[in-house]
Amino acid sequence: MAGALRDIFVAIFPELGDIQGERIRKSIKESFIEAGWDDPNTSIEKLHEPEFKRFVEILRTDPKPDKGLRTLLLRLDELQDYGFFELGETRESLWESKQPIVIRIHATQNANLQKAFASLVFYGLYKDMFRRGTQNRITHAVVFDEAHRAAGLKLIPTMAKECRKYGISLVLASQEAKDFNISLFSAIANYLVLRLTELMRKPWYAT
Repeated sequence: MAGALRDIFVAIFPELGDIQGERIRKSIKESFIEAGWDDPNTSIEKLHEPEFKRFVEILRTDPKPDKGLRTLLLRLDELQDYGFFELGETRESLWESKQPIVIRIHATQNANLQKAFASLVFYGLYKDMFRRGTQNRITHAVVFDEAHRAAGLKLIPTMAKECRKYGISLVLASQEAKDFNISLFSAIANYLVLRLTELMRKPWYAT
């Protein structure tokens, strides 16, 4: 979980380096340790996830932040100003809904915030998919429009490979195929190309 969340923030802010990404991972891990997740004697039913903002608070406790940490905190401050870390933790899993759900992320024109919310929602779907377990049929479809905006998210090719056995059909709609890792295309069962102007990418679609 800590590694997946680290990847989300690195995808949102590509200028962050490996050291800053590792600081995110360690602070998220520490927040779970505080909540008792490292205690082998604690029943899983009694465990609860720490507040999402807790890892940011842990990062702020460094008494002498270096330049890298200060830059990281500035990026996180940008998200915090929009209430990104105040998201409710008790929401119902989207997989429990039997009605279509549209999640709009364009209420703000802030590109980083749009990527942050889209990535976090996608991460929540991915995490809850495993909690729900395998299914014997397709029960839901996820349509990710403008998916190239989150092309750097490592969860996309991973979910594309895993989702079918969990009853999920993943539909990625994008204008820019070149931004995706080529491993994604090996996991696609069907694709529809309406127009392709990127000559270098045409071999990717060969069957």
